[in-house]
Amino acid sequence: MKANMACSCVELNDLPDEIFLIIFKKLDNFDILNSFHGVKNIRLNKIIRDSIFTSDLNFVKWSSNKFLNKLSSNVMLNRFCLQILPDISIKIKWPYLESSSAENILRAADYPSLYGLGLYNIKEKTARRLFNERVTHNFTRDITRINCAKVNEIFLVGEKIYSNSLRDYFPCAIIH
Repeated sequence: MKANMACSCVELNDLPDEIFLIIFKKLDNFDILNSFHGVKNIRLNKIIRDSIFTSDLNFVKWSSNKFLNKLSSNVMLNRFCLQILPDISIKIKWPYLESSSAENILRAADYPSLYGLGLYNIKEKTARRLFNERVTHNFTRDITRINCAKVNEIFLVGEKIYSNSLRDYFPCAIIH
């Protein structure tokens, strides 16, 4: 006796949004954006732009007792700074940055929803240059101060920076 089995093909677009959310929640937000941003699928692009995946972005990974920059290649850094961050910057509340890419990421877009900032392997000289000496190309000094005033928390890993100038730029922030 032969069994008559029908072949069923399921395509990516046939999956409900809930399945994508379950899968994506198990992945790193950085990896989701890096892998799927710009894919020619309107529904998928809408899902990855959700605040679940864009509010906290960790550009740092822990490896062998040190923090490393996930944006170690210029191609990946440029992709984030030129395409991804300007597209989602309004939703970013808390980026975790490594000092070697912090300036590029902070210059890439305006972050009106910024709440906190994680800075890894940052030295006082670098912080001073980022927040005191250099004003980004898309901010005036006054707007930079207004954006910095929105930051409620700064998390520093590495050399601790407690200079008065950093406190001036982040007047409302708790610095850990």
